[in-house]
Amino acid sequence: MIQKVAWRDVRVDVEVTRVLIFDGGSRGNSRPGGSGSVVVEVLDVHERVRPVWAAATSLANKGTTNNVAEFVGLLEQKWKRMHVVGDSAMVLSMIQRRKQPKVKRLLHWYRLTRRLADLCEVQSWTLHHRQHNKIADWLANYAMDNRASVEVNWLQIAE
Repeated sequence: MIQKVAWRDVRVDVEVTRVLIFDGGSRGNSRPGGSGSVVVEVLDVHERVRPVWAAATSLANKGTTNNVAEFVGLLEQKWKRMHVVGDSAMVLSMIQRRKQPKVKRLLHWYRLTRRLADLCEVQSWTLHHRQHNKIADWLANYAMDNRASVEVNWLQIAE
């Protein structure tokens, strides 16, 4: 006997595409800074997305530069097979080409980020203009303005 099944009951396992969007900033170089990171999942071929994780990280150390904040924004989550999007050509280029920074204070963050990128099996690195990076930019500014770190995991909230 053939069983009738409604389309809404049919589930297809398709690999989820995750995109990490990051931004960082400081109120003038060598001043307190912050980073913002957002992970979204692309749900289907129609490119509907849902946020799954976001963080604003305060970097209140007076020696924080914009580049340090950018690296920290990239480090925040440990997903697999990520696509990474940011508005810092310098940071994306260094990580993608495996070119260590000349500035010593960036070296620590570079090594952590590069190691994490390998563990996460980053699939692509994309430079995006700042106007397309509004959520991560807002989170970085929130961290700087409030000198506070915040993390939201939508997947845990939904459970």
